[in-house]
Amino acid sequence: MSHSFRTFAACALAALALAGAGCGKSGTLSPNRAPETIVFVSGDLDTVRHIVTLSWFGTDPDGVVDHYEFKWIYEDGQAPAGYDSSAWFTTARTESTFSVWTPNRTSMPTFVVRTIDDENAADPTPARQTFRFFNLPPRVSFTGTPVLPPTTLPVATVRWAATDPDGDIARASYQVWLDGNLSTATILPPGTSEFTIPPAAFSDGAGGYVTGAHEVFIRCIDDGGAVSLHDSFTWNVTAPQGEVLLVDDVPLGQSLKVDPAYRNALNRQLGSPAAYTILDLELANPFRSAADITATFGFFRSVIWYQEMNTARSAALPMAENAIRTQLAAGGNVYVCSTILVGTAGAIANQGFLADVVGADSVRLNAKLGTTAFSIGNGALVHPAAGTPYDSLKAVGISTDVDALILRQAADVAFEARPIVLDSSQVEPWTIGVDRVPAGGAGRFVFLTFPLRYLAGTPPGAPLPAPDADYAEKTIRRVLARFGHGANP
Repeated sequence: MSHSFRTFAACALAALALAGAGCGKSGTLSPNRAPETIVFVSGDLDTVRHIVTLSWFGTDPDGVVDHYEFKWIYEDGQAPAGYDSSAWFTTARTESTFSVWTPNRTSMPTFVVRTIDDENAADPTPARQTFRFFNLPPRVSFTGTPVLPPTTLPVATVRWAATDPDGDIARASYQVWLDGNLSTATILPPGTSEFTIPPAAFSDGAGGYVTGAHEVFIRCIDDGGAVSLHDSFTWNVTAPQGEVLLVDDVPLGQSLKVDPAYRNALNRQLGSPAAYTILDLELANPFRSAADITATFGFFRSVIWYQEMNTARSAALPMAENAIRTQLAAGGNVYVCSTILVGTAGAIANQGFLADVVGADSVRLNAKLGTTAFSIGNGALVHPAAGTPYDSLKAVGISTDVDALILRQAADVAFEARPIVLDSSQVEPWTIGVDRVPAGGAGRFVFLTFPLRYLAGTPPGAPLPAPDADYAEKTIRRVLARFGHGANP
């Protein structure tokens, strides 16, 4: 505290003490006497941090204090945009912490506070104190290894971390923009740590997208207006290809057994690899957020997402609920093959998804294991429900973690396991595949709780599925036809 301010405060306190000895109105004919105000700050006043706690105190020699009014008077050109240094702010408090606008490392505003008494008279000599504030800029950088995959579709989610050497980073805001055009920056509120760049940001204005290299920028603005240096990252954007998205969610160790079935089926049903888009999540997972997945699904009429029997799933499927719901509501189609989408340790285990999208009341519990996991033995048969376009399937290996669903509508059954296929206690068919149009939309949802590739065999007495390599491929083609992509094989 400066010498002059300490002297002022001491004199003011003494005056207050004397005034307090004879306070009170002596008669109704006496004019109202104005209140007095003093302000306090702890520490050195020469240069203080831009976040400062101030206290003030007012007295009224012939009445009571009703409230206070304060303002900051900034030097010319130093005030925040739209700030009026002549405007007073009302408060009943006698202490407050201020984040003072200090965008250029230092500023010298004046704090002014006055007391208002019970007759609305204001202190004619408000307490004033001029400060020299300092504010160091924050720092921000993108996170992720890498920040983005080398190539994405026209949507991308970036994440970042930030610090403030002399302030509270939780109060900082952010600006994110593309390709050096700061005027198009999106302003993000305090507490934000990720942002999904929407497809519209990549629009070419003619219904397509600007593909090729793009650079995303970020900078941080602290609560005092100091701006960080920017960080940036460059990656490649490619346009969606075809009407179908194939999401490969199996690791390399399973790919040789699983990937050919899906790729061969799509190539034959759709005509060529150029007729669809593949996202291999193990090689380059572009999904950083739920918004990311939802926007990506929106590029396509149908989504084929296969996880099969991969229990070490990616982090993407648990974020896909909103994308699946949005896709179906908009009339798009979704196929999911996963042994751990629902049920014990399910990627989307909430009851709302199970009821609304899957159409099930519950998932059967395996009494021996205490989980929802059942097994299909090698050579066992799985049958399609009556009226569906699917074929019977024969297991070519042991499948584990298979969920059995208790559906609300029998018409939604796609595949079922007959007695003792899943469990020795089983005395009726149990549902292990769903084909339905959920209420509220026109899109079709096909969900297999068993790994299709491991039920690719030819049932006894059935013809070979030529020209498909096996019944898994043929089933995938039938799903595509069900979604409106080509004739039923």
